[in-house]
Amino acid sequence: MTTIIQPVLEKGIVEYSIVHMVISEYLTIADKTSALDVIRQLIPHLIQGSSVLDEDVIGQLIPHLTPTKSKAQKKRSKAKKKRSSELLLIRIMQTKEGLKLGLACLKHGLEKDRKRIIKSLKGHIRKLALNDYGCLFVICRLSIVDNTELITEVVVDELTKHLKELIFDKNGRRPLLQLFHPLCSRYLTPRELFYLNYNVPSPVSKAGYSFC
Repeated sequence: MTTIIQPVLEKGIVEYSIVHMVISEYLTIADKTSALDVIRQLIPHLIQGSSVLDEDVIGQLIPHLTPTKSKAQKKRSKAKKKRSSELLLIRIMQTKEGLKLGLACLKHGLEKDRKRIIKSLKGHIRKLALNDYGCLFVICRLSIVDNTELITEVVVDELTKHLKELIFDKNGRRPLLQLFHPLCSRYLTPRELFYLNYNVPSPVSKAGYSFC
């Protein structure tokens, strides 16, 4: 499986859900060194936009293979380009496998990796907090307090800024409740608590700890 994953990581083709599933499965069977190596290679890709070539660029390179677009197609293409410019970490929060990868990077990355992740999320915390899986990622980040000043500046301050909107949203209120009553089953379902307790097996098999 390593021979499949390595080229994918080297080329940065990590925005597809099938890739998330393959990497997540690999992390369940990999030894500690291999698992951590994949996680640390993955982090730089998550904190940047998509590496996929835009259709317009492809059209310039191979025009005879690219049909002329209608106005509706151009509009969809423009929207797709805008989405692809977002942080990959934000876009993968649409699936549980994407969430697992994000949590794996938070829990098993180095402290400097977590610092890079949190800095990249400045201005994006509100969007994550309103998302079904994104709010769980924010909760987990609040649970790993290794740089309180940065957490306050990037996460807590933005949550405070959008307090009124978040309080009345079913997902948005959860990171706020985490600050008062961490990992409480009154506002988190058993399935959500299961996700938050997700760990890559090999790095924690001997250490016996869990961040979230």
